[in-house]
Amino acid sequence: MSKVYDELLAKHGIVPYPRTQYSMVERVHDIFPEKYFDVVHIQNALDHCAHPMVGILSMLKTLKVQGKLLLFHGTNEAQNENWVEFINGILMSKRGVS
Repeated sequence: MSKVYDELLAKHGIVPYPRTQYSMVERVHDIFPEKYFDVVHIQNALDHCAHPMVGILSMLKTLKVQGKLLLFHGTNEAQNENWVEFINGILMSKRGVS
């Protein structure tokens, strides 16, 4: 998604700080220094990583003292959204292409 965000920001002339970057959640602490952020947010993504707890620890390393880690994840999100399968890299739902 970082590439999509970069393109959208560039289209509107917005240069975010820090710059949007791709990273596996388990390696976020390799990109950003320790105690860098006041808030770190992740939504419906931990289930896509190989080691969710390693990812959480990596994000915690980048938080300032008293910083907040916001985890938002739905229960059975794919089921709730009627996702059924990936076909040729495209997520399909009962409503069609998602």
